[in-house]
Amino acid sequence: YFSDLTHGWVVGQSGLVLKTTDGGTNWTTVNNTGQTSNSNSKCVFFLDANNGWIGYGNENTDGVGTRFVLATKDGGASWETQQTPVTNSIFSISFWDATNGWFTSDHGQIAHFIAPKTVLIAAGGLSSALTTTEKATLTDLIVTGNMDARDFRIIRDGMPLLANLDLSEANVVAYVGSEGTVSNNYSYPVNTIPRNALLQKTSLLSIVFPNTLTSVGRSGLNGCTALSSVTLPSTLVTIDSMSFRSCTELKNVNIPLNVTEIGYAAFLASGLQQITLNEGLKTIGDYAFQYCDSLQSISISSTVNRIGYGALTFDNSLQKIVAASGNSNYYSEDGVLFDKTKKRLIAYPANKSPHYDIQIGRAHV
Repeated sequence: YFSDLTHGWVVGQSGLVLKTTDGGTNWTTVNNTGQTSNSNSKCVFFLDANNGWIGYGNENTDGVGTRFVLATKDGGASWETQQTPVTNSIFSISFWDATNGWFTSDHGQIAHFIAPKTVLIAAGGLSSALTTTEKATLTDLIVTGNMDARDFRIIRDGMPLLANLDLSEANVVAYVGSEGTVSNNYSYPVNTIPRNALLQKTSLLSIVFPNTLTSVGRSGLNGCTALSSVTLPSTLVTIDSMSFRSCTELKNVNIPLNVTEIGYAAFLASGLQQITLNEGLKTIGDYAFQYCDSLQSISISSTVNRIGYGALTFDNSLQKIVAASGNSNYYSEDGVLFDKTKKRLIAYPANKSPHYDIQIGRAHV
């Protein structure tokens, strides 16, 4: 594809990307896209020498999100990976301008790209910053400035199609009143995702939390059943009760180093497949990871001093629990978790053998 007489691109199998800036006399290989030999492409489109997109698909993987678009704003010096909802390889791609484009995929799938809406607001100002049509139709939103529980209520209840939310440059400020995410008069603390902020927001696919956040509040994202991508900031300290309960598509979460507490039922019935708990974490609340049917392994850091009741029960795929050797409260052996005295069995992985012999002296279960 040539965007003008001199700038052209070739894409193909095994992650191939070639570029020319002299009308095709010379071609250079572009190796910085981050793609592998499994990634194959059938299409490329550039608006001009700098702004372009490549449609990709991984032929060895099926499912939503396995077909993606690479975007560049600097002529291929850097690339951004943009996930798509289609399950078949992207066949053609075209953009009207930098914010509005379409692509088609095999077997009749069509997708429309609209650049995220970005708003700068004062606390409580999100509703007035968006038109009625935008609130009804937007799928991608970037919020900057100050926001509070009133703005989260608009996001939760007034934006039915919102799928991707970026709050990285926003600050959550305190609010006291009855117009927030709890039905009665309530006090919402600063730097905290409000209680019930995005409760049962089933359209939500991804969220980037504010860079200044210290806590995800009670039931902050409880019941977000489509949520598959979460970016937590390094400033986070607390993941409160039921924060990510029943987020069944949430497969992986990186717990920041400053988190000290994972609350009651925080990830209960979520889709987590594996998780390594950070050094510095002290408390794992009751039922924190209960009914995580896809959870295969969990690593307990050396600083954990409390694992609550039922925190690791009914995890039907769980194969092993590993406690750090330096933990002064817990000990693991062959994937089974004991207290440090080795006399009390704390948790036995549900996907291990149904037969287990407890050694003499380890009688307390």
